[in-house]
Amino acid sequence: MNNLDQKLRDYYQSQSLPDAKIDEILSTGKIVRPAFWNQTRWIAAVAIIVLLIGAGAITFHQTQPSLENMIAAEVLKNHAKQLAPEINSSDFNEIQSALPKLEFSIAPTQPDLLAGLRVQGGRYCSIQEELAAQISLLDNEGKSCTLYIAPLTETLLAAEPGIYEQKDGKVQIWHDTHRLFAVVR
Repeated sequence: MNNLDQKLRDYYQSQSLPDAKIDEILSTGKIVRPAFWNQTRWIAAVAIIVLLIGAGAITFHQTQPSLENMIAAEVLKNHAKQLAPEINSSDFNEIQSALPKLEFSIAPTQPDLLAGLRVQGGRYCSIQEELAAQISLLDNEGKSCTLYIAPLTETLLAAEPGIYEQKDGKVQIWHDTHRLFAVVR
Protein backbone atom coordinates (compact mmCIF):
# COMPACT_ATOMS: atom_id res chain seq x y z
CA MET A 1 0.00 0.00 0.00
CA ASN A 2 2.82 2.30 0.86
CA ASN A 3 4.34 1.76 -2.57
CA LEU A 4 1.04 2.64 -4.27
CA ASP A 5 0.77 5.86 -2.27
CA GLN A 6 4.27 6.82 -3.30
CA LYS A 7 3.56 6.17 -7.00
CA LEU A 8 0.38 8.27 -6.90
CA ARG A 9 2.18 11.11 -5.18
CA ASP A 10 5.03 11.00 -7.72
CA TYR A 11 2.61 10.94 -10.65
CA TYR A 12 0.60 13.98 -9.56
CA GLN A 13 3.71 15.94 -8.63
CA SER A 14 5.06 15.41 -12.13
CA GLN A 15 1.89 16.83 -13.69
CA SER A 16 1.69 20.56 -14.39
CA LEU A 17 -0.12 23.10 -16.51
CA PRO A 18 1.63 25.03 -19.23
CA ASP A 19 2.80 28.49 -18.10
CA ALA A 20 0.40 30.22 -20.54
CA LYS A 21 -2.59 28.46 -18.97
CA ILE A 22 -1.44 29.40 -15.45
CA ASP A 23 -1.09 33.05 -16.49
CA GLU A 24 -4.59 32.99 -18.05
CA ILE A 25 -6.16 31.57 -14.88
CA LEU A 26 -4.38 34.05 -12.64
CA SER A 27 -5.28 37.04 -14.81
CA THR A 28 -9.03 36.33 -14.58
CA GLY A 29 -8.90 36.82 -10.83
CA LYS A 30 -7.20 40.19 -11.15
CA ILE A 31 -10.13 42.15 -12.59
CA VAL A 32 -10.24 45.19 -10.38
CA ARG A 33 -13.51 46.99 -9.83
CA PRO A 34 -13.36 50.64 -8.92
CA ALA A 35 -13.55 51.25 -5.16
CA PHE A 36 -16.63 53.43 -5.56
CA TRP A 37 -18.54 50.40 -6.96
CA ASN A 38 -18.36 48.56 -3.63
CA GLN A 39 -19.28 51.70 -1.70
CA THR A 40 -22.21 52.42 -4.02
CA ARG A 41 -23.56 48.89 -3.57
CA TRP A 42 -23.51 49.28 0.21
CA ILE A 43 -25.20 52.68 0.07
CA ALA A 44 -27.90 51.31 -2.24
CA ALA A 45 -28.47 48.29 0.01
CA VAL A 46 -28.78 50.48 3.12
CA ALA A 47 -31.15 52.86 1.31
CA ILE A 48 -33.39 49.97 0.25
CA ILE A 49 -33.47 48.59 3.79
CA VAL A 50 -34.37 52.01 5.22
CA LEU A 51 -37.15 52.44 2.65
CA LEU A 52 -38.57 48.99 3.41
CA ILE A 53 -38.55 49.63 7.15
CA GLY A 54 -40.20 53.02 6.65
CA ALA A 55 -42.86 51.58 4.36
CA GLY A 56 -43.52 48.81 6.86
CA ALA A 57 -43.90 51.27 9.72
CA ILE A 58 -46.32 53.42 7.70
CA THR A 59 -48.36 50.38 6.69
CA PHE A 60 -48.44 49.12 10.29
CA HIS A 61 -49.58 52.53 11.55
CA GLN A 62 -52.30 52.80 8.91
CA THR A 63 -53.68 49.34 9.64
CA GLN A 64 -54.10 49.96 13.37
CA PRO A 65 -57.69 51.15 13.86
CA SER A 66 -58.34 53.89 16.38
CA LEU A 67 -60.09 53.09 19.65
CA GLU A 68 -63.18 54.91 18.38
CA ASN A 69 -63.27 52.81 15.21
CA MET A 70 -62.77 49.61 17.21
CA ILE A 71 -65.70 50.56 19.46
CA ALA A 72 -67.81 51.49 16.43
CA ALA A 73 -67.02 48.18 14.69
CA GLU A 74 -67.81 46.21 17.85
CA VAL A 75 -71.18 47.87 18.50
CA LEU A 76 -72.16 47.65 14.82
CA LYS A 77 -71.41 43.92 14.92
CA ASN A 78 -73.57 43.51 18.03
CA HIS A 79 -76.30 45.69 16.51
CA ALA A 80 -76.36 43.57 13.34
CA LYS A 81 -77.09 40.42 15.39
CA GLN A 82 -80.44 41.94 16.44
CA LEU A 83 -80.50 39.85 19.62
CA ALA A 84 -83.77 39.95 21.55
CA PRO A 85 -83.77 42.00 24.76
CA GLU A 86 -83.58 40.09 28.05
CA ILE A 87 -86.11 42.57 29.42
CA ASN A 88 -88.82 44.22 27.33
CA SER A 89 -89.57 47.63 28.79
CA SER A 90 -89.64 51.26 27.77
CA ASP A 91 -88.41 52.36 31.21
CA PHE A 92 -84.69 52.67 31.97
CA ASN A 93 -85.32 51.98 35.69
CA GLU A 94 -87.07 48.65 34.93
CA ILE A 95 -84.26 47.64 32.57
CA GLN A 96 -81.68 48.61 35.23
CA SER A 97 -83.48 46.41 37.82
CA ALA A 98 -83.58 43.46 35.41
CA LEU A 99 -79.82 43.70 34.77
CA PRO A 100 -78.39 43.52 38.32
CA LYS A 101 -74.79 42.80 37.22
CA LEU A 102 -74.48 46.37 35.95
CA GLU A 103 -72.71 48.42 38.61
CA PHE A 104 -73.51 51.73 36.94
CA SER A 105 -76.65 53.64 36.06
CA ILE A 106 -77.95 53.20 32.52
CA ALA A 107 -80.13 56.33 32.60
CA PRO A 108 -78.70 58.78 30.04
CA THR A 109 -77.60 62.18 31.33
CA GLN A 110 -78.01 63.77 27.88
CA PRO A 111 -81.47 62.61 26.74
CA ASP A 112 -81.39 65.11 23.85
CA LEU A 113 -78.85 62.84 22.12
CA LEU A 114 -81.57 60.17 22.05
CA ALA A 115 -84.34 62.49 20.81
CA GLY A 116 -86.77 60.70 18.52
CA LEU A 117 -85.84 57.23 19.84
CA ARG A 118 -88.16 54.98 21.87
CA VAL A 119 -86.78 52.45 24.36
CA GLN A 120 -87.87 48.83 23.70
CA GLY A 121 -85.81 46.82 26.18
CA GLY A 122 -82.30 45.85 27.19
CA ARG A 123 -79.74 43.11 27.65
CA TYR A 124 -76.14 42.57 28.71
CA CYS A 125 -73.28 42.91 26.24
CA SER A 126 -69.69 44.09 26.34
CA ILE A 127 -67.65 46.91 24.88
CA GLN A 128 -63.89 46.43 24.74
CA GLU A 129 -64.21 43.56 27.25
CA GLU A 130 -66.20 45.68 29.74
CA LEU A 131 -69.67 44.52 30.83
CA ALA A 132 -72.16 46.89 29.23
CA ALA A 133 -75.86 47.44 28.65
CA GLN A 134 -77.35 47.09 25.18
CA ILE A 135 -80.60 49.06 24.94
CA SER A 136 -82.92 48.33 22.00
CA LEU A 137 -84.49 51.46 20.50
CA LEU A 138 -86.83 52.35 17.64
CA ASP A 139 -86.73 55.63 15.76
CA ASN A 140 -89.83 57.51 14.54
CA GLU A 141 -89.81 55.51 11.29
CA GLY A 142 -89.70 52.15 13.11
CA LYS A 143 -86.04 51.52 12.31
CA SER A 144 -84.07 49.55 14.90
CA CYS A 145 -81.38 51.49 16.74
CA THR A 146 -79.20 50.41 19.66
CA LEU A 147 -77.70 52.28 22.60
CA TYR A 148 -74.66 50.86 24.36
CA ILE A 149 -73.61 51.99 27.83
CA ALA A 150 -70.38 50.89 29.53
CA PRO A 151 -68.49 52.05 32.61
CA LEU A 152 -65.90 54.67 31.73
CA THR A 153 -62.57 52.92 32.24
CA GLU A 154 -59.20 54.54 31.65
CA THR A 155 -59.10 52.90 28.22
CA LEU A 156 -62.61 53.98 27.20
CA LEU A 157 -61.98 57.51 28.47
CA ALA A 158 -59.51 57.88 25.59
CA ALA A 159 -62.35 57.51 23.05
CA GLU A 160 -63.02 60.87 21.43
CA PRO A 161 -66.71 61.82 21.25
CA GLY A 162 -68.01 62.05 17.71
CA ILE A 163 -69.79 60.28 14.88
CA TYR A 164 -67.84 57.42 13.33
CA GLU A 165 -68.77 55.97 9.97
CA GLN A 166 -68.08 52.36 9.14
CA LYS A 167 -69.14 50.34 6.11
CA ASP A 168 -72.06 48.93 8.14
CA GLY A 169 -73.37 52.20 9.56
CA LYS A 170 -72.76 55.22 11.76
CA VAL A 171 -72.01 55.20 15.47
CA GLN A 172 -72.19 58.24 17.73
CA ILE A 173 -69.88 58.01 20.75
CA TRP A 174 -69.89 60.27 23.81
CA HIS A 175 -69.26 59.96 27.52
CA ASP A 176 -70.11 61.60 30.80
CA THR A 177 -68.02 61.45 33.96
CA HIS A 178 -68.69 57.75 34.63
CA ARG A 179 -69.96 56.09 31.44
CA LEU A 180 -69.30 55.67 27.75
CA PHE A 181 -72.29 55.78 25.39
CA ALA A 182 -72.48 54.61 21.78
CA VAL A 183 -75.61 54.68 19.66
CA VAL A 184 -76.14 52.99 16.31
CA ARG A 185 -78.78 54.67 14.16
